[in-house]
Amino acid sequence: MEKTASILGLIKKDCLDIQSLIDGIGKQEFLASPQVNMAVTMSLFSIAELSKTLPVEFRTSFPQLPWERVITLNSAAHEKKRLDLEEVWAVATGEINKILRFINSYE
Repeated sequence: MEKTASILGLIKKDCLDIQSLIDGIGKQEFLASPQVNMAVTMSLFSIAELSKTLPVEFRTSFPQLPWERVITLNSAAHEKKRLDLEEVWAVATGEINKILRFINSYE
């Protein structure tokens, strides 16, 4: 349980970083800013890698959380050697809030 809490703490930090990066900007600004979209992407990749280290039973116990969508985004970028910034924006503006709310209620 302590390992899970530690991993969730790191994921929370990445979620908060993403929120601060996109706070006050719209989709077009995000897409036009390589610095912002790459920083958000790196935080999403970190969340994907960290979420893979969560116990499987933990991840499957909370199917409402988008772990697989974040992991898939990461895997697709590595496999295709390209990044879908539209999907990055969708995950950053939607799924990250779900994960953060869960972590805040779980603590």
